[in-house]
Amino acid sequence: MTVEAFSWENAHCFGDALAGQHRLRHRIFIERQNYQVPAYNGMEYDQFDTPAATYVVRRDEQGIVRAINRLIPTTTNYMIKELWPDLVEELNELPSSPNVWEGSRIGVDDRLEPKLRDRYFGELLCGVLEFGMARGIDWYIGIMPAGIVRRAMIGAGLDVDLIGSPKTVGDTWRVQAVKINVTAASLAEVRRRKGVEGPVLDLIGQPQPLPQRVAA
Repeated sequence: MTVEAFSWENAHCFGDALAGQHRLRHRIFIERQNYQVPAYNGMEYDQFDTPAATYVVRRDEQGIVRAINRLIPTTTNYMIKELWPDLVEELNELPSSPNVWEGSRIGVDDRLEPKLRDRYFGELLCGVLEFGMARGIDWYIGIMPAGIVRRAMIGAGLDVDLIGSPKTVGDTWRVQAVKINVTAASLAEVRRRKGVEGPVLDLIGQPQPLPQRVAA
């Protein structure tokens, strides 16, 4: 299987991948990390799961979703803007641009053995960067645990700028706002470090041609 990107509009082209990513999110964020977010029939969701969202997933050979990431254009409502704008300290204003998207709900199934989990994670990151390059996205904004930023993201070869200091959200989570730059050099470095050979992203089923890059 390849890495797949889809929205509500074309999710029918990807089997049960839409429901599958909601199920994996329930396992990762509710069962394992105790997020206080809505759930229904073993599927996690929130107010940012809308037709504007794109879901990037890596399924295994049986079609089970094993790695996930949600991407939302900053021209619509997104999590940082609505819930945690104070986490962003290094920008004059929060982005609202078709060339900047938010990344959230990233994770890999912890039931996989470590080598396979790392492989799927690397392929997922490559798919997210490939999607960004295809869509004319300059960078992603996101928040994540500070340790994950350094160990998993920067360690994987992503070009990351820290745009906020670590802060506590809720009772225990120390999270940090980041800017992940979408560049060919970063994609090449992630491929090198994670042993990913060539493009991984499947854009079959896209309902419309990809838009041209919007000038900054």
